[in-house]
Amino acid sequence: MYLEYLWKFFSTIFTTRKFLTGLLVLSVLFVVYLFVWYMHFYLLIKTGIDEDSMNYNFRSQLINSNISLPIGEKPQSVWTSIWHLHLKMFEINAASKFYHKYESPWYEWPLLQRGVGYWWKVIPSENLAVHITLFGNPLLYWLTFLVVIYETGYLIGLVYREESLSEIEKRFAMIGSYLLFGYAVNLLPYLFITRTCFMYHYHPSLYFGILLDALLVDRVFRNYKSQSSAVKKKKLILSALLLGVCLLSYLYFMPYSFGIPMTMEDFERKKWLSTWEDN
Repeated sequence: MYLEYLWKFFSTIFTTRKFLTGLLVLSVLFVVYLFVWYMHFYLLIKTGIDEDSMNYNFRSQLINSNISLPIGEKPQSVWTSIWHLHLKMFEINAASKFYHKYESPWYEWPLLQRGVGYWWKVIPSENLAVHITLFGNPLLYWLTFLVVIYETGYLIGLVYREESLSEIEKRFAMIGSYLLFGYAVNLLPYLFITRTCFMYHYHPSLYFGILLDALLVDRVFRNYKSQSSAVKKKKLILSALLLGVCLLSYLYFMPYSFGIPMTMEDFERKKWLSTWEDN
């Protein structure tokens, strides 16, 4: 029954009218994207650093360039320069397999096993350490990963469920399927990507995961008004505890990300995982 509802749900999304509307929006975004690049090359008229990444035809058109085009060859258009630059960016990113201190594989991201350090300073005379690191709230990351696993199991269970779903169950199942699809489609491609990757590549999936957190809370508080006082009280206490713990975790690890000075002892205490050693 669940698969039938899922098919109907996506059938209502991908109607001809909605498809054409989406195509129009994407076309506008594409035009804006090209316009930004057009202005970039229109204003880029002098030689400078990193110009070697462009082909000789483009570089020959720059002011102060010592490159001349062969006789008979015409200067390339702005659109050709845009195309060549995108090919170059793809080539560089595809071949980016260098070792980096803060690189991490995709399967470590949901568990926040590695941050990305941007700047740090140790002040021995004051026993202080200052860090600016791309780092998340560990409890939020871990809880979100558990919610993703739970939602996956919940939806698989619906596939084998024989009885019909209620309207509210349909709504939760459809939204959960959509969010889980968004989570997976942003994370799973990294199974096949061999270039150097970092934790921030996980953030698009994390957004969908946090929305799954909200969906679970919505499901827990379903029919809240009609429930007994004892049940209401338990749900409120549980929610308050979870929010409170996540808030305390955020405040506890906040110095990692915002460059708030910590004592060396405090800095060491915050290394809950061995992989955080160099965060």
